[in-house]
Amino acid sequence: MSDTFALSASPPDWVGDYPRDVSKPKGTATDGVGVLHETDSTVYWKTFEVVELDDGSEQIRSGYYTKSGWRNKPLMLPTQEFNDLVTFAEGRIL
Repeated sequence: MSDTFALSASPPDWVGDYPRDVSKPKGTATDGVGVLHETDSTVYWKTFEVVELDDGSEQIRSGYYTKSGWRNKPLMLPTQEFNDLVTFAEGRIL
């Protein structure tokens, strides 16, 4: 099977809905968009999330979830899929 990619304005059920607590930086993820990336062995939710920090400011964080939780790692996607995700995020969270 080759990798598949599907854009979505909401996370898969195994990630959970917003809002959710964020530890680094300390705050609350309030919204996000992402791409569901399926490989032969793993499913990823690669995402941009809006994080409202405890001081009231906002940041965008990127990273990915697997079924075992959040990974604060670089958001790696093929060029076209990354471009599609950025375009999809514009007007939704950016």
